[in-house]
Amino acid sequence: MHARARTDGVSTRPDGAFLVVRTPQGVEHRLTPVAAAVWAVADGTRSVDELARAAGERVGCRVDRETVFTALDGLADAGLLAARIAPPAGELPRRALLRSAAAGLGAIAAGAAFFASARAASAGGDSEQSTKERKEKQELEHAKDKEQRAKEHAEQQAKEDDSKEQREKDRAEQHAKEDQEKLVREKQRAEERAKEEVVKGG
Repeated sequence: MHARARTDGVSTRPDGAFLVVRTPQGVEHRLTPVAAAVWAVADGTRSVDELARAAGERVGCRVDRETVFTALDGLADAGLLAARIAPPAGELPRRALLRSAAAGLGAIAAGAAFFASARAASAGGDSEQSTKERKEKQELEHAKDKEQRAKEHAEQQAKEDDSKEQREKDRAEQHAKEDQEKLVREKQRAEERAKEEVVKGG
């Protein structure tokens, strides 16, 4: 069985070097250049080796069987193939890691995923709008969090100021008490000296 791309009701748009494929269910899949090339040449007539050669011509670098099977596996998971194409037994475990498969279109790191899927906010919705809404929500949450931290800081500062004021008041009262006690002691000593003078004079 040869791989055949499913294109009915599917729309595409470029995203830099990537290709965003939107299914009729409103799910978007971001395909790497290699995955997009495999999907584009999967017309149901090509063998895996032929797909590798055709995809390699599109991206301008060598694409091997392992990479093709990994791409087909991801495409099948995304519902972008008419049927899943399984590799021969023992040739390649499912979801095998990629080797480097890029040239002029930029490196695709080994082990990098072929797809980044995201369901649209609603049927017929736009992923860019959804991203914008998420960003606005994050900014609003950040602003609320910042306001809450400022409020808590102000309350803490007020508590510290009150505590400082109370400590200063307590110290002032303590000093006043100590001064009063000092005056009493000095008065007592003066009275005692006066009595001693009287005794001596008598």
